[in-house]
Amino acid sequence: MSSAAAPAATAETVPAQAELPEPQRRILVNLTNKRLELTSPDGMTLVLPPLGRRLLKEATLARFDLDGIQGRSLVAIEDPPAETGREAALLGVAFWAAVAVVVYGLGSGRGWGYWVGCAVGFTVLGFGAWRAASSGTWTRWLAQSLGLLFVVGVGVLLPGAAIWFSGGVDAVWSSVRAPGEATAGDVDTLVWRALQVVFIATASLVPGLLYFLFDRARLGTLRDRFARQIFRFDGSVTTCSDIDAKYGTLLEEAYGPADRATGRLQPGTLWPVLVSTVVIAFGWVLTMVSTGDVTSLDALFYPSYTPVAFAFLGAYFFALHAILRGYVRGDLRPKTYSYITVRVLSVIVLAWILEALLEDGKEVLALAFLTGIVPDTALYRIREFVRAAGGSRRGMNSLFEPLPLTNLDGIDLYDRARLETEGVTNIEALAHHDLVDLMIQTRIPVARLVDWTDQAILYLHLGVDAAGRDTKGRSALETLRRHGIRTATDLERAHAAAARRGGDAEAEFLDLLVPEGDGEPPRLRVILDTMKDDEWMDALRYWRDPTHVDEQTIRYPQDFAAA
Repeated sequence: MSSAAAPAATAETVPAQAELPEPQRRILVNLTNKRLELTSPDGMTLVLPPLGRRLLKEATLARFDLDGIQGRSLVAIEDPPAETGREAALLGVAFWAAVAVVVYGLGSGRGWGYWVGCAVGFTVLGFGAWRAASSGTWTRWLAQSLGLLFVVGVGVLLPGAAIWFSGGVDAVWSSVRAPGEATAGDVDTLVWRALQVVFIATASLVPGLLYFLFDRARLGTLRDRFARQIFRFDGSVTTCSDIDAKYGTLLEEAYGPADRATGRLQPGTLWPVLVSTVVIAFGWVLTMVSTGDVTSLDALFYPSYTPVAFAFLGAYFFALHAILRGYVRGDLRPKTYSYITVRVLSVIVLAWILEALLEDGKEVLALAFLTGIVPDTALYRIREFVRAAGGSRRGMNSLFEPLPLTNLDGIDLYDRARLETEGVTNIEALAHHDLVDLMIQTRIPVARLVDWTDQAILYLHLGVDAAGRDTKGRSALETLRRHGIRTATDLERAHAAAARRGGDAEAEFLDLLVPEGDGEPPRLRVILDTMKDDEWMDALRYWRDPTHVDEQTIRYPQDFAAA
């Protein structure tokens, strides 16, 4: 009897266990830049890396005294990302819309063009709807889609229309369509002009398309990256709550609300990308489209030999490399395209001036091309022309930047252009710019931004000119660099080391730079005194402190037992 009842009880137990609800899970987040070791009253240990996240069962979290540690803003408990049915809803709408389109097409007897267009359209819209639903940023994805459509339309239609009307293609096309009037030359002209349209359209589209094609980092990843760097840079913040309180507004302006951390599209307008596409397409039409009869295919792929055309080619050459640098670095922003638009228009104006001042020839074309890459070249030549004509040098010298960013180690023309888009136009501007804002707005490595600012502060306090020399022609910067001193914090550390060795060693160190005159104090001592309270020196010293790189551990509740 008992042996017969046992199987029945077992059979009833299995369904009961299968119907148990799945354990609820929560995410435990480390809000500090230190390693957390949490110990439960029953001896269980949980380790979280700096800013780490772990998905745990609620039963596991209940074993720890998390109320006490949450009150100290050391950890946070978050819900896992909720699964939504938006993708399924969108696919359902797309399905019924496709059914309606198919029924209409069959009933009205549409041709093959209609079906191809429908297939392409639904493929594009379906992919866009899926991406929009996945990111949760409908309006931004819609703006991106419309912007991409505008860029492609301008890049193709503008050169196509220019070649169609100015190149006489409409007349050739009419003769080709007329029976018996087409010639072999007409066919060649159509093919050659089509290839020219493809080339100009491709060249016009590449800068704009790179913005839409590059893979952006998730906004949550950018926030975490900033948090890791700011912990090392700003000693006043110790938890993520401190970061939100001090820099939350800046982060929200740059990356949007924190609840959109899974998205990839940052806030901002696309107008600079659209305007730059129009300007670049117009520049290529001005450079490549020629009127009159076509004699050979090669003739269609030579630019106009004018200073304006070569200045545009130089600006386009610079723009391609600047955009590629941002594409590779993940730092391609609409501001870059605003800079490119202004640069193209500026170098065209400079090309007009060069053409009016100088004689025609290859030298002017080469100078115009260099003007597109480095506009200072044209300003230099204009200054020399004014000097030769007996004009004033003072007005022309004011056009030149006395402290260009490229005087600093590690900054090239493209880094200089990126910093200029953020309002940093020279060394003085970099030394007194909001360094935290540069960390947020650019993808330039923070260590490099810190090093450039460190160099800029020393550069300003040495009082050197654009050539790196002081008022008496001595190369103070080169003197310090020969001794391994290239930044302001390098100078402070070298002086501190010399002072620890004794008075004689410190005096020898201070004599590295010759005083301005007899009885004058050592220049390096005055420079060190004036640098102490410079705006970013405390943050730079904190960044350079090697003890902040070592990973520290917080043990809870052991480290808080006394408190």
